[in-house]
Amino acid sequence: MDLTHLMMKAIQIKLKVKLGWNINANEKVGTRITAKYLIKEDGIYPYVSARNIRYGIRQKFLEKGYEIDWYKWESQKKELKDSADPIKYVDNDIFGYLYPIGDIGSIKRVSPVWTSPWLSDEPIELSTDQLGKFPRKEGQPMLAENEVYPPTIGTVYFVITDRIGKFDYYEVFSKESEEFVRKIVSEKKGSKKGELSKEIENKFNEFNEYIKNGYINKEDDKYVLVKDLKNRSRYDRIKDLLTILLKEGWIPARKAQYLYLPEYIKAEIYAVNGIKSFSILEKRDIASDKDFIEKRILLDYKEDTEKKIEDIIEKLSKFLQ
Repeated sequence: MDLTHLMMKAIQIKLKVKLGWNINANEKVGTRITAKYLIKEDGIYPYVSARNIRYGIRQKFLEKGYEIDWYKWESQKKELKDSADPIKYVDNDIFGYLYPIGDIGSIKRVSPVWTSPWLSDEPIELSTDQLGKFPRKEGQPMLAENEVYPPTIGTVYFVITDRIGKFDYYEVFSKESEEFVRKIVSEKKGSKKGELSKEIENKFNEFNEYIKNGYINKEDDKYVLVKDLKNRSRYDRIKDLLTILLKEGWIPARKAQYLYLPEYIKAEIYAVNGIKSFSILEKRDIASDKDFIEKRILLDYKEDTEKKIEDIIEKLSKFLQ
């Protein structure tokens, strides 16, 4: 599948963030709760996984009143499944999904937002914190160790494209997708009508109702979000995401052993336009591709005012709208 036509505008954010202690615990080894880290020639570099960061972003959207997809339990296959409803669930829109349709394929959305892990800029020394785990019933507490590291500055990258709130027909349960799925079912199973399961029928009917009720419009070859079920627009989603990333910070995942919110140091932001492929966004040094850069913004969180940050968020939101 050729994906190069999916976007024309994007924002790349390079954030310098201070994190510490053990906010993304790794596996437990014996009585020790280990930290996540990479081992290089010059030492140990702690990191926080992209999955942990995405979870924290979901939590912030939940705080703002958005609905989040906590996945559906598929009893027959004994696995969790996405709801694949980007109109109702903001994270289905922002982080994508995959919804299998029996043995004929799936309806999936490629995420319009990419997140890197946070990785320390410098090597650190790990130490341990003694913990006492008390049993629920009678008995002596068990001693445990928690690997910790001092607050350290690291880097995390985000790429946000203008595909938030925009969907190709094959990413949603559109009329075009329904016709295609029914055709495949008819050819594979010999059904003249291309009969679908009740669950899949309901998904196509649900999307059709969204169109009828004005939640989504067809614009050229795209389906575009007008509002979600709580009357939040596509612009609201973009602006709230940028507010989380550039101002508020994300909430560490439940697995965190300590509550240590991100402390922002600096941000380097590039607004790029007219891109023809994803490769430019995957480069760390995006400044070398000057033909695509429309604006470069630098933020210093110790010096810049809250008003300046809010103004930049608004300008970037309008750029992606």
